[in-house]
Amino acid sequence: MNRSDFNSASPLVAIVARQHSMRQELQGLIEGLGRFRVAGAVANSAELSVRLPFWRPDIVLWDYDSNDRAALLSALILQNIALVVLCEPEHPWQELLDAPLHGRVFVLRNASETKIAVALEAALAAFTAWDSDLEQPTKNLPTTSPLEEDDAQNTLTNREREVLQLMAYGLPNKQIASRLGISLSTVKFHVASILEKLHVESRTEAVTEGIRRGLVSL
Repeated sequence: MNRSDFNSASPLVAIVARQHSMRQELQGLIEGLGRFRVAGAVANSAELSVRLPFWRPDIVLWDYDSNDRAALLSALILQNIALVVLCEPEHPWQELLDAPLHGRVFVLRNASETKIAVALEAALAAFTAWDSDLEQPTKNLPTTSPLEEDDAQNTLTNREREVLQLMAYGLPNKQIASRLGISLSTVKFHVASILEKLHVESRTEAVTEGIRRGLVSL
């Protein structure tokens, strides 16, 4: 299977997870998104290296494994492939921030489907981003230019930014309404306004654009 098998609008994702059950779970999740296609799933970097020339994925979704870290990074750096890491707070994920990858995004293993979808989009767009539930990096790693950030701040209202942040957390409209103490119809109005102002067509695209502009965190 290679990129020519799919429409160019469907980025390919390779899954690396030691546990078979995790590989199955992630494959089902990605296939359910519709936006991405699964190139294949393997248990470790050695298997991935053999298949990379044939799969040619755009992104690798990796269930963090400290024993496999160095070999995996070597394979991805050579191929200029983006990386999404599923990890726990205690994992030394910050050590991967300096790796010269196309993009790198870090989310918790129990992240919602929406958050993983956003992480894939962010990595594909060559962003560096991390889950808000992970410890903030000690180094300064801006993912947006000041001009883009200032423009975005002037575009969205404070309430719209609150809604966008909750969208990034994977909350549906009903939960956003409950969290902010506003009506469901008001949330729908804000979501529609956010999509229009950010010139995007979906919630995932809105969150990805919000990350790019420095408006929200994962």
